[in-house]
Formats: sequence, structure tokens, C-alpha cells
Amino acid sequence: LYERFPGLDISLSCLWRLLTQDCSFSLKQQASLYNEERNAERTLRLRHEVVSKWKEIGVDFQNNCVFIDEAGFNTHMIMGRAWS
Repeated sequence: LYERFPGLDISLSCLWRLLTQDCSFSLKQQASLYNEERNAERTLRLRHEVVSKWKEIGVDFQNNCVFIDEAGFNTHMIMGRAWS
């Protein structure tokens, strides 16, 4: 906007007022798709397929694997709120 309209000056409070009052936007709690998909039939099937392939090639789960739980990392990377 600044390139197309030289000299344009927009304050954060003006933008906030426009979004919340004039456009009726509000911040809502965002639903997490991760939790819904985590135990879906497709996800469980894919997990089983991966583990089966690892067993076939001789992966030693007890001695040569490090498992990293992505749940906390991914959950905290997503904003908890979204505009609606």
C-alpha cells in the first residue's frame, strides 16, 4: 500500500478499529486439526505401514532409534486464535 499510495500513514489503532468495528471481525479460538486427525483411521493405517516396513528392513527399535514427539512442537507453532 505504501508503494501505491505515497504518504499513506495508517496507525495500528486505526486498523484495529476498522477490523473490529467496521468489518465486525473478532478473534475466535481456533480449532486444532492435529488433535482430530491424530487417531483417524487413515493416520493409524499409515503408522502401521511405516512400522511394518521398518521391521522388514531390520530396524532395531530398542537400540538404534530415537523417537521425537512432534505433538508439542506442532501444537505450539500454530496460533491459538484466528480472525473470523
